[in-house]
Amino acid sequence: MYDILIKNGLVFNGLPEDPFQAPIAIQKGKIVKIGGEIREKEAKIVINAEGKYITPGFIDINNSADHYLGLISAPEAPNLIKQGITTIVTGNCGASLAPLVNGSLKFLYPWTRSKDINVNWNYLNEFLCLLEKREMGVNLATLVGWNTIRTNIAGEEFKPLNKEELEKCLFLLKESLEQGAWGVSFGLGYPSEQAVGFKEIIEASKIIKKYQGLMSFHLRNERDNFLTAVEELIEISQKTNANIQISHFRVCDKSRWNDFKIALDKIENSNQQKKTNINFDIVPYESSVESLYSVIPQWLAAEGKKAMEKNLKDKKIRQNFVKILKQNRQFYKDIIVADANNNLRIKNQSLNSLAKNFGLSLEETIVKLLETEKEQILVYNKNISESNIISALQSQISMVSSNSTSINLDNPNNVAFFHQSSYGAFPKFFSYFVKSKQICSWKEAVYKTTYLPATKLGLQNKGLIKKNYDADIVVINPLTIQDETTEKNPFVFPRGIDNVIINGIVVLNKGKLSYKKAGRILRKK
Repeated sequence: MYDILIKNGLVFNGLPEDPFQAPIAIQKGKIVKIGGEIREKEAKIVINAEGKYITPGFIDINNSADHYLGLISAPEAPNLIKQGITTIVTGNCGASLAPLVNGSLKFLYPWTRSKDINVNWNYLNEFLCLLEKREMGVNLATLVGWNTIRTNIAGEEFKPLNKEELEKCLFLLKESLEQGAWGVSFGLGYPSEQAVGFKEIIEASKIIKKYQGLMSFHLRNERDNFLTAVEELIEISQKTNANIQISHFRVCDKSRWNDFKIALDKIENSNQQKKTNINFDIVPYESSVESLYSVIPQWLAAEGKKAMEKNLKDKKIRQNFVKILKQNRQFYKDIIVADANNNLRIKNQSLNSLAKNFGLSLEETIVKLLETEKEQILVYNKNISESNIISALQSQISMVSSNSTSINLDNPNNVAFFHQSSYGAFPKFFSYFVKSKQICSWKEAVYKTTYLPATKLGLQNKGLIKKNYDADIVVINPLTIQDETTEKNPFVFPRGIDNVIINGIVVLNKGKLSYKKAGRILRKK
């Protein structure tokens, strides 16, 4: 007796191949039969997928459920399941929730109120064991954040590592990889990692290569020096032969949008010449949510967080900072405050309205916000070109991500992250870019969201509809699939994701959540 039979649907198996009609039988969490005659009475549960598409579960290679503590507040991940996500990859942009040698989450302050969390783990294995006990709604694989490691060893002083500190960091990286991490991530665009030099990255790459892991990068600059930042990663990949992923690949300065296609051509040409191995993920929206902390220049933050807070109060330093900010007004002039240290008075307020209320310039308002909210301020910014998104999604080396978090449906407004991608990233990709814009075929789109991220990360038995593979499956209605979110109301479930199966368990049936925690913690072996 089979556990589940899916019949009458058009199967996109995860490879960029033509779809085919075939029944799929699932037993004990695995796909055990594809095609042939399978009678309904041979299965406990029958899903009739007539007129629908059957795909592998979507793999979100850039998820932030750890940064925004969704792993803690919403382990069921209902908003992710509703958009067809069955596996998430956390630990991106230099920050992970483990290892914590000192038992502190202070390094998360740009993203969330980490002081609210009781930390009762130190090493990665301990953290993953805790998640297993809590149980997850989706599968989870994690990278280890270099900033997390760095802060554990060298503290909050943002300076180059000395020899002893580097050796300790590399040991902690190796230990985390042996405990199941899938690679390492760097958040080079943040003040805390701007001091990370070429030597650190090269030494880390040697260990990553030995363990066949992934190196993920938040670019050092997504604005005025975007091209230089991309060239840095190309050079790193050429010299190390590292397996590199660029997180949320984008230009966030409207005056530099034209640089994107230049950078894309550079990466693709280098890959084609087999000099590099670089992929990237794209969040399919023209807006982003990010920490305002990223506008702080390295010279202001070089001595660490406490010194940075002291510097922000110095009149001459503030004046110099304001002067620098004025040169990048295109980046922040339209921002809206997403969250600010639980300050409800300024939440959802535009920078322009706050500036008027304070009687200050836009730049002076930014400095004031950074000072009063202790740099813990997230902003919503419509600063990404749709044309660039299309170019990126048409590339054979691109993947789709949400860069979002899991959300507790009982209190969605309590989360700092309110971007549309938390509810609609993957439906938006399929409904708007694939179905309406026709930027790529369905088979290519499924490949970008399933097997390509699986192979990039090194996941075994996921990303394909294939015999003996894990039964992570999504049933899509191609006629009704639709992202229903808006900028004003991002907390709206999509249409057209009818069924989701995770490890052989139905977690979404005819659009209704079961709230079963069917996910597994995935450790690299």
